Amino acid sequence: MTDSPLYVRVAPFAVVALAALGTIPFGPMTDQWALIAGAILTVVIGLAVLALPWSRMPSWAKVVPALAYFVAVGLLQAGGGGMVGGFAPLAMLPILWLALYGTLRHLALGIIALALVFVLPILLAAGAEQPPATWRRAVLFVVVGATVGLTVQRLVGRIRSDSAHVAEQARLLSVLARTDPLTGLANRRVLEEHLAAEVGRSRRSGHPVSVAMLDLDQFKAFNDERGHAAGDALLAEAAAVWKRQLRGMDTLARYGGDEFALIAAESSLDEALSVADRLRALIPGGQTCSAGVAEWDGRESWQQLLARADAALYAAKSGGRDRVEPSVPSAQVAAPRPGAAVPVAGEESRPEAPAPVP
Repeated sequence: MTDSPLYVRVAPFAVVALAALGTIPFGPMTDQWALIAGAILTVVIGLAVLALPWSRMPSWAKVVPALAYFVAVGLLQAGGGGMVGGFAPLAMLPILWLALYGTLRHLALGIIALALVFVLPILLAAGAEQPPATWRRAVLFVVVGATVGLTVQRLVGRIRSDSAHVAEQARLLSVLARTDPLTGLANRRVLEEHLAAEVGRSRRSGHPVSVAMLDLDQFKAFNDERGHAAGDALLAEAAAVWKRQLRGMDTLARYGGDEFALIAAESSLDEALSVADRLRALIPGGQTCSAGVAEWDGRESWQQLLARADAALYAAKSGGRDRVEPSVPSAQVAAPRPGAAVPVAGEESRPEAPAPVP
């Protein structure tokens, strides 16, 4: 409710206040000096609201302009013939402002000031001799003003609470849409977004970028033997151990099943091979993993780079597992067809290499 610029929030109140100044009834039946003082005070308050650095001022100071405007309203009323002079409704402006942008304590001060604006002149003018209609108008203005202020503030508070709840739900949904729930790592969508961005950055800067695909060895057998809960625990623990070994500029993601992918930003093939080999040695529970690593060749798409890393992973699996394999030159890896999915490594989904035809 308070995210809009200050001048946007002030504008409707300023329009009403200026309209009131434009209708000041100078004449023989008015106190011209009181009217002039009220008009000057109104202008000073408006300039102060727009010019002062309220964000750096204490909370109590923010209620001063609203309370000061009650004084301006009192002067305009005194100069214009009291409550029948037509300026009484202006007292609702600070009440609405405090209801919208102040605290309950600020609003309570405003209601007290509202009561003083309407009741004090009657008391000073020998209130007991005033006709009942004068008291009735004063009391009704105070009661209606307090009711409107409290109601508006309660509604604004409910809107703020609902908006905060919606914003938090949207944030959680965004996190869930981009995070693997088991490991807490980025998911495949985020990996592909980051890889596309890193390839574009490398194309502009000339810095290298490499990708490593890592796959736990014999994970299906591990699951069958120890159960899916143990398998989930192994994936989560491996992800946590690996993440602690990486730089903030790197991206580690769960690519699917027991397969992970790493974007090693500004890393050559040799540097990425060293990182992948270090991660391979950190698998918990005595398990092993295989990895394939590819460095962007300066021409290929991010999909082709990912496919080369995936082919290197397949070579590591075929070569005996528990090893890190660099990619073959990109010319030996067929680019995926337009619209085709990038191949996904996964030990349980990889068929054994067919036996050579005699």
